[in-house]
Amino acid sequence: MSDLYTHLVIIPTLALEKTLMRTFGAFYEHSNPDTLFVLSVNPHEMEQAKKNIEALKGLIGAQALLTPKENVKIEYVWSDEPIGFAAAVNKGYEFAKENYHIPKYITIANDDLHVVPGWMDSLSSSLDAKEIYTQAML
Repeated sequence: MSDLYTHLVIIPTLALEKTLMRTFGAFYEHSNPDTLFVLSVNPHEMEQAKKNIEALKGLIGAQALLTPKENVKIEYVWSDEPIGFAAAVNKGYEFAKENYHIPKYITIANDDLHVVPGWMDSLSSSLDAKEIYTQAML
């Protein structure tokens, strides 16, 4: 397994159970190999957030057994107090920069976004085409 990734997906999250499970399950299922996910956990209720993240780890572990992905890593970065969306994005990015190289593609996603098959390739090819605007299937 390599620590070199093509994609970095930063997801700031309050770690609310319903959105986190649905969203991250789709992200894992529909993302390419060589992806580093950083969940920047920015909870309002720390104890509930910890329980939800543990449940998510179980879900992803089961999903990884059913559909293994090559060189996919999930990291969790915690804030002790609510810091807001932008600060949570920055915290996730700084973590990735300090611990990994910064890949070619960086996606910042809300924790309630639902992606579909092909979203990552669509976004990557649009960026590679250097179009003025990007409309990817998300």
